[in-house]
Amino acid sequence: MNSYGVMTGGSWSPPYTADQIAGYNGSYNPAGVKIDSFTYRYFQRDLFQRVTWFIKWRNLPETWLKDYINFSLIYCGYCGVLSTEKYGVIPQWGTLSGWGIYQQPNRLNCVSTYIQRPMMLIGEDCELLRLTPDYRGLWDVIDFYAVKLALVSKAFDMSAISSKVSWAVAAKTKAAAQTIKAIFDKAQAGEPLVVYDYASLLQNDAENEQPWQEFHRDVHEGLILEETLDAMERLYHQFYTVVGIPYADKRQERTVELQAMQDAGGTQSRVTQMLETLERSCERVNSLFGLDIHADLRGGDGNAPDAVTE
Repeated sequence: MNSYGVMTGGSWSPPYTADQIAGYNGSYNPAGVKIDSFTYRYFQRDLFQRVTWFIKWRNLPETWLKDYINFSLIYCGYCGVLSTEKYGVIPQWGTLSGWGIYQQPNRLNCVSTYIQRPMMLIGEDCELLRLTPDYRGLWDVIDFYAVKLALVSKAFDMSAISSKVSWAVAAKTKAAAQTIKAIFDKAQAGEPLVVYDYASLLQNDAENEQPWQEFHRDVHEGLILEETLDAMERLYHQFYTVVGIPYADKRQERTVELQAMQDAGGTQSRVTQMLETLERSCERVNSLFGLDIHADLRGGDGNAPDAVTE
């Protein structure tokens, strides 16, 4: 990190801030928690797409890539807007630095293959589109729930696989094993009555011995498919509430009125905060560059948006 607090050389240099240390340590799952990267990435992508659908832009210039802006807002919390000789006024992500009178960043550094604009003064040389007041996005929330959804998904897989093993039989001899297999094949083929020679299952010197030893497992004891699906739906509901997406719970008729009001209040406060932050930042961008862009949250004006229905 240089004197302006910018990442250099592809890694952070000391001294490290508390946020950087917490972010590094928080990127690892506990040793006892194992999820595969494919499942985790699936839910991460799913939650990201659900959030980006909710942002609705108006009057964006045709040359601006909406998906780029949405990703920057959700992943980083902000997206810079600056004027260039070659590309005109464009959105570009960059690193924040500097400190204003209210402890807010006042510089934007955009340095890439196409743009070489370090240390731009925010409000004069560039402006920021922001999703949240703290200059952070929603990626921490997406990661948090992606891990939990991946764990629940694995629990579903384990339950489904375990339900395939119901019982096992230990035969006394090879001939007995073949006989038992033949009995099973005929039963699975649908024969209502299977007749076998009892003596073929016994050892030569056995007297009235049990022809086999059976290990039986009640598959319903470990079958939690319905519970895991219900847990997954509840996690999506919590995710929608945390990020501020209105959500119509199919089980709402079974939800107590107070809990429903609390969920609606939590959702509405986040929706209002994001909408106001986006609109204020759009006003500053419009004022600096003579544009007329606006941001809404899909479904309405932010006061009574339509609910997302699963």
